[in-house]
Amino acid sequence: MKSPSIPAQFKPTSSRYESAARGWLKLKHRASAEAVVGGYVGHPRRPRGLILGRYNRAGQLRVVGRTTHLSAQAAAEVAPLLTPAAGEHPWPAALPPGWAASPYGQRDPITYTQVQPDLVVEVLVDTAKDGDRHRHPVRYLRPRTDLDPVLVVGQ
Repeated sequence: MKSPSIPAQFKPTSSRYESAARGWLKLKHRASAEAVVGGYVGHPRRPRGLILGRYNRAGQLRVVGRTTHLSAQAAAEVAPLLTPAAGEHPWPAALPPGWAASPYGQRDPITYTQVQPDLVVEVLVDTAKDGDRHRHPVRYLRPRTDLDPVLVVGQ
């Protein structure tokens, strides 16, 4: 059984907690992971973020999260690799709030543009999860054109 990942906290042994003071340092555990791109937010030539998924054991592509805002360089790198969706898509046209690491308190559905789920990307993830979904937005690292999307299975 895997033990839960707990953020490391560093502080001087003689320190006390002081309200509004910044004497402690908190480091979150992060890991590299692969995910399948199922959609994007923003313009086709300059996507602001990616909606990500992984296949479950039944072969269904499930939403697991979204990226933070893409840099101009990352958007330019990933935009030409996105193929517009043709035919049926495994996800609804608008995602329910909370499905893709929505901003806290967001109650409106997440509108996005669906793409063919044929691109795998490497992302940097916080180890905190709600079921199979990432609790926080993940950071885009690079495309993984060498990987088959069907082999990207959830944990």
